[in-house]
Amino acid sequence: MFKQIRLFIHKWMIWYSAGNRWWIAPIAGILFSLCQPPFNHETHPTLVGFPFLSFLVVVPLLLFSIEPTTKRAFQNTYLFGITASLSTFYWIANVMVDGLWPVIMAGLGLMTLIFGLIFPLYGLLCRYVRRRFPSGTWLLFPALWVVVEYGKTLTEISFPWAFLGYAMVPILPFAQAGALTGVYGISFFIVAVNTILFEMLVSLKKEQPAKKERTLLITLAALFVMITLWGQIRLSRHGNFEKKSTLSLIQNNIDQAHWNGNRSLDTAMTITEKMVYKAGAENPDLIIFPESGIYCYLERQWRRKLQVIHWYDSLKTPLLIGTLHFERGNENPHYKYSVYNAVLLLDSSNQQFKRYFKINLVPFSETLPFEGIFPLLSRVNLGESDFSRGKEETVFNVNNTDLKCAPFICYEIIYPNYVRRRVTAGANLLVNVTNDGWFGKSTAPFHHATMARMRAIENGVSLARCANSGISMFVDPVGRVIEKSKLYTRAVLTQPVPIEKIPTLYRLWGDWVVYLSLVLVFGSLLFSLVAKLKIINRDKS
Repeated sequence: MFKQIRLFIHKWMIWYSAGNRWWIAPIAGILFSLCQPPFNHETHPTLVGFPFLSFLVVVPLLLFSIEPTTKRAFQNTYLFGITASLSTFYWIANVMVDGLWPVIMAGLGLMTLIFGLIFPLYGLLCRYVRRRFPSGTWLLFPALWVVVEYGKTLTEISFPWAFLGYAMVPILPFAQAGALTGVYGISFFIVAVNTILFEMLVSLKKEQPAKKERTLLITLAALFVMITLWGQIRLSRHGNFEKKSTLSLIQNNIDQAHWNGNRSLDTAMTITEKMVYKAGAENPDLIIFPESGIYCYLERQWRRKLQVIHWYDSLKTPLLIGTLHFERGNENPHYKYSVYNAVLLLDSSNQQFKRYFKINLVPFSETLPFEGIFPLLSRVNLGESDFSRGKEETVFNVNNTDLKCAPFICYEIIYPNYVRRRVTAGANLLVNVTNDGWFGKSTAPFHHATMARMRAIENGVSLARCANSGISMFVDPVGRVIEKSKLYTRAVLTQPVPIEKIPTLYRLWGDWVVYLSLVLVFGSLLFSLVAKLKIINRDKS
């Protein structure tokens, strides 16, 4: 059987190399997105194997990177990257803003082309590394991948979406590795397996033995089993938590377009009020609204503010509300006001709201990148919201109790170290308020929820995620989903949620896998440069 499989692979590799089979690259790129949520057993039992595609999807990219010519390698890796990016980010086309559909489609096209370039960049780097360090690819290729993923978290145009490691979050025992290494370590492991399979295929094509690769693959398979068993033990050890807070989530499922005008706002407030009192009947310790859960400048609209204060006075329950806020004056001379995407906490009878202003703004949607450096960019209008950045990484101490929650608005939750800093500052609950209603019934809400879930595993704290249109959910400190909502439904979720912090290596050491990967990559490049200089000096002498 193994001999027949080996013969088939050998013939396929020869057939592929016999011509320019460029059309295989975009097909392989589409497969790249199929290992990410919602393609897993949590959606349907028949999808149980899809997360394990992650151990295969980088293999074609690596094969394309060693094409006979650099031009052909770039062509095929870029075709792979374009379809991988488009099948991952296609949901941006669902964002419907009056008059801006052409701009949004142009933005999706540009984003696909730019993010698609990451794959040929990675492929060509692997091509170089393989020539210089052929025996070290199983370490250097994963390290390069991690460095590229980390690079997506940097600068004002950062967009660290759908890292490869997130594919394994539904495989919860193995996902516990995130408590040790963060999502980067899981990505490293996955790409290491892909690399060894790639090297085995190359050996089969050349009809060479692959003893080293088989040994490494068996070693990684054993490591996978060991991590999974350890993860299962960890899940069993943390099955019960004594210290809990009862929380309520308000998924009011109101389209932002229906908040406009006083009459629409009245209707939306009436719907929301009914849900608040339904939640209050369960006597929770905190009621959480989604991002833009009250879509107005709440503190600046007196009648709405009094209505919310009345909710608190009636229930005596703290309210954490996603809303908007503005202040007079702005550091940018082209604006008269500073407008913020905000979370407000009302937890006392003094009628004063505690505030958190979003810091990590979505590029080209909430702000123009580098506008703070080049104020003239404020005159460019691409339909962005022109929000100002908050400055304080807030942790709310709710009603002076043991509940200390760190609010994250929308995609702030997908920045691993940014979330970690708030936990090390004392938070024992992650609160992610978001509005994924822009993206329709696409893969985006599932991606976003899965990334938030990984933050709970990494930091050993619970997560309360409240989304306007779903997916809202409670997650415990080891990543188990306590309860979650469906998309595009109105729902009130109330559950006792653990507020105990359990120890994790990631919370203690942070992105240590990234730092190790940087050392491996730049150390190898430095070694290569020194070796080349020695050869040049020797030839001169």
